Amino acid sequence: MVSNFYNYILQPPIISPVFPFVYMKPLDVYNCPTRIVGFLFSTPFCLLVFIYPVFFILRKYVFGNGFKRGDVKFPFYEFAIIFSAMCLNAGFLFLWFIVIGRYVADFAVFLILLSCIIWFYFDLALEKSPVLRQTLRFATVFLALITILNGMVFSLTAESFTLENQRYKLKKIESLLNPVSKLISRFTRTMNPY
Repeated sequence: MVSNFYNYILQPPIISPVFPFVYMKPLDVYNCPTRIVGFLFSTPFCLLVFIYPVFFILRKYVFGNGFKRGDVKFPFYEFAIIFSAMCLNAGFLFLWFIVIGRYVADFAVFLILLSCIIWFYFDLALEKSPVLRQTLRFATVFLALITILNGMVFSLTAESFTLENQRYKLKKIESLLNPVSKLISRFTRTMNPY
């Protein structure tokens, strides 16, 4: 259970000087080979589920008078429904004897929905504090863009693109990013993700 928790949530990606530079970690549990990255690294947008409640707890100290809770009601019912579905799904996966990379998406979708609910609530509740509202919007959109970029990069490292007949499509981008490859190879030891 602890290893499944680590693999599904905290497993870091492999950084390599070989294009596209970030790869899922190969894993073999009970003769079931897979590639996996924990959702904290693959979908950092889900961090909002943990970050925004801290702001809610510290709202008097952080927001001052800029937080108008009375006007905007938190959608507890919707949050509870999605949260319970996520807990059931994740609990089953954490207790399962095998780890499969595609199952990260099963409960990460619920976490993304929860993050959206929390984001919309705080965006409405911080109407009186435009600077803090814009800061939280920027951080949220930044995490969302990183999540989208990670999805694109990890799809490039999927088995369909590792075949030689598919890699010609990426050669042009790979040649443009040669300086990045050299920079990464300076700071990391050379790893071949294939």
